[in-house]
Amino acid sequence: MSGVVITASGVDASANNIGLVLPYASNCEAFGILGGTTARSQKNYAPGKSDFVLVGSPTISANSVQFLNNSKWLQTEVAESDNLTAIVVCSAAKQNAYLVTNTGTLRSGSVAAYPLGFNLRTTSQSGSPTNNLLGTAVGYYDGTTNGTAGGIGTASILQVASVGNRCISARFNNSTQVLKTNNLTTGVSSSVGSPTGVRDKAGMLRVGSSYLSDGARTDSVDILGFAIYSEALSDENLALVYNWFKTYYARRGITI
Repeated sequence: MSGVVITASGVDASANNIGLVLPYASNCEAFGILGGTTARSQKNYAPGKSDFVLVGSPTISANSVQFLNNSKWLQTEVAESDNLTAIVVCSAAKQNAYLVTNTGTLRSGSVAAYPLGFNLRTTSQSGSPTNNLLGTAVGYYDGTTNGTAGGIGTASILQVASVGNRCISARFNNSTQVLKTNNLTTGVSSSVGSPTGVRDKAGMLRVGSSYLSDGARTDSVDILGFAIYSEALSDENLALVYNWFKTYYARRGITI
């Protein structure tokens, strides 16, 4: 008996021991499919990139891992880059949580202290049990140690569904200074121009937690999978990656 091996041109899956390959892999720094086992949840399926570390014994379910800010998270070795995309598949339940962030410093400004850096997060909306907000921030300061905060660009989207799962993204384009947030599940997006200044890039990016305690985001969050790129993905490439996640989870009976 003979067999035929079909290999897609230009695709190197040698680093992916269970054959997980994203349709757009350029500048992919982290690609995780969480749940099942600790080993699987710590595996970075981006070829040639360092694996992750689960910190604080987060709860591992069949298809997700539950994180809690400043207590239980997934640590990457990915530094914030000038151009950045974070894509996360997570529960849509009402939650106040960090999804991907390196927020780890405080700069004193005229309107209190700003936690600066990149973050993709969720938060409640007016205390409603059925609404929550998806937000993204990129922080700036004046360039001095403990300097004045130059502002934070934030794009937020009202979420009206609090059941099931969703796939969401944050993209920052350094040349245009535009920060864009997408709810890929619903097709809703929002963008904002960020103030100029020095980016505060403290710490490696974490999944499920910031580096700081935050009384506004204290709920646990269930994350199924994620990808981080050192590139602001085009709408077309973002759609490619979303459709890959959508198909992957649909085969497991999970709608995103």
